[in-house]
Amino acid sequence: MFSVILSEYACHSYRLSRFEQARTAAQRALELARAVREDGLVVRALDILGQIAWQVGDFAASSRYLQEALALAEQQNDVALRANLIRSVGWVEDVKGNYAGAKSYLRTSLALFRELNLPHEIVNNLNALGYLYVESGHPREAQPFFGEGLRLSRETGVQVMVPHLLSGAGLALYELGEYAAAQSTLQEALRETAGELAEAWVLVLLGRTATATADHALARTYLERSLKTSWSVQMWPEVLDALVALTEMQLAQGHVIQAAATLRAVLPHAALAGYSRALAERLERKLQRHSAAATEGEVSSGGGTLAEIVGAFLN
Repeated sequence: MFSVILSEYACHSYRLSRFEQARTAAQRALELARAVREDGLVVRALDILGQIAWQVGDFAASSRYLQEALALAEQQNDVALRANLIRSVGWVEDVKGNYAGAKSYLRTSLALFRELNLPHEIVNNLNALGYLYVESGHPREAQPFFGEGLRLSRETGVQVMVPHLLSGAGLALYELGEYAAAQSTLQEALRETAGELAEAWVLVLLGRTATATADHALARTYLERSLKTSWSVQMWPEVLDALVALTEMQLAQGHVIQAAATLRAVLPHAALAGYSRALAERLERKLQRHSAAATEGEVSSGGGTLAEIVGAFLN
């Protein structure tokens, strides 16, 4: 019973982003569950530990916890639990850059959720697969996942996923160079958002689209709105996404020193970024090429902490 209480406390702390408290409680819950050989409670504690490790960027530990949980869950007759764990493993493989493995896990999870006829989970997986295909450089192949997810969301009333799916569809269009269509889709996503996290991400994508069309004033407006929202509530992945997009805008404007300073503040925390991790790596390589045309002192000067960079941009 005490293991259950600790697991509940760990989940509560996790939702409040108190990851150290959550980890301590989940580790104790795991010890107690192992002691009484309650596999169901062991799986739950391992799952929580895996999610915490994922959030703090310790992907190796996250993978270990989730794989152990999955191995135990395979022995239980709980298809929904297996499907959720398989999806979580897929997300970890995604952030590790193992796109083939991530696609395999997410497709397996999707098939299980289809068997169970769980619309929300099906839509969640379709959205994840869409983003995965965009991230791995296949935006055209991503579009059917977002399309099916939108259709199913509207047919079954899973409205909470609509802005996420529209954002993904807009991102795919952006990556295909269809900027007018991307902007229209992202504006629709912004109208559908009902939470700060989703709004901050849509604003980042709108900022990037404006940068691509050389409307830097509009890009700045979108990125300022996104950063004000994400910074005020400490949504760190969205803060980093916005700062990577700001680096891209500064570089497009030819402000190489500013771009280098912004990216330098981001890189130590890049593991916590979302989709923008790969973009940050590309921008880093681009800045390295730009440095050949400037003196080493010019490119390496400036910088600051995340707080200083955000403060300078918003003030």
